[in-house]
Amino acid sequence: MPDNALAHPARCLSIIAESPGDRAAGTRLSGPWDARDDLMRAPHRLSKLLLCWGQLWEASAGTGSHEAWQHTLRFDLVG
Repeated sequence: MPDNALAHPARCLSIIAESPGDRAAGTRLSGPWDARDDLMRAPHRLSKLLLCWGQLWEASAGTGSHEAWQHTLRFDLVG
């Protein structure tokens, strides 16, 4: 940016502070997308958790037999 850029207000970015109402509106609008992202990441997190516990499903995921297998898993906490 040239030295004289700050001398021209049109070349400067304006910064507007959000009001609490603006922030709340943004949260309401982004909430459904955040929930969708969480649901899309959940199977990946679950598979990584199961791998850490030594559980591996070798067939296709998302099938009825895969879900039945997940329901048979038990994790005993030691400690």
